[in-house]
Amino acid sequence: MSNKKDIVRPTNDLVFRKVFASNENKHILKGLIKDFFEIDAVDINIESPYSIEGMNKIISEKKFFETIVDVSALVDKKSGIIAEFQLSPHDFFTERSLYYTFNKFVANYGRKDLQKDELKYSSLLPIYSLNILNFDLFKEDRLALHKFELYDIENKIKLMPPGFITIAYFELTKPSDMLKNNLQTWRDYFLTGEVSNEAPKYIKDAVRIIEK
Repeated sequence: MSNKKDIVRPTNDLVFRKVFASNENKHILKGLIKDFFEIDAVDINIESPYSIEGMNKIISEKKFFETIVDVSALVDKKSGIIAEFQLSPHDFFTERSLYYTFNKFVANYGRKDLQKDELKYSSLLPIYSLNILNFDLFKEDRLALHKFELYDIENKIKLMPPGFITIAYFELTKPSDMLKNNLQTWRDYFLTGEVSNEAPKYIKDAVRIIEK
């Protein structure tokens, strides 16, 4: 890959949106979803896709600093995906990530194209939330990836089927020796903008987008 000084950092907010929230880069988002949640996405509908015109509108309307999730998509009309990158520590980031997740969960309520029967609650889909962090959120351990679901701790019973509400936190500051699949490669990408020659094509494509 090219020299580091020739690369715009993947941690840049606009770059993150361009790579993962552009219609022409759906295969990259599919790869991210597969590696973190083991979902083989066929059709992805990106909500509020990235575009120069769209970003200019946000800037002109002074909405750039409003609470807007970086990536939001509907996968095969079966589940919702949101992805967020946070560069610096935030006093209420956990609360914000929960807000994004459950706001996405209720957003589909009553959608006719998603309803399985006459009950509006049937339009509520599983939600997968990925939060990529460049700081330590869980200071009590050194695990890079944490996944949470709705779970009865006392009786070890899940409230909903596995994955129905999944909130993941991927801390780039943590050791990566226990990471599986292509998560180590994603970590390299987010930290350096570079990956090895053995990286999957979709991650290499993510690198090429940010190369000058």
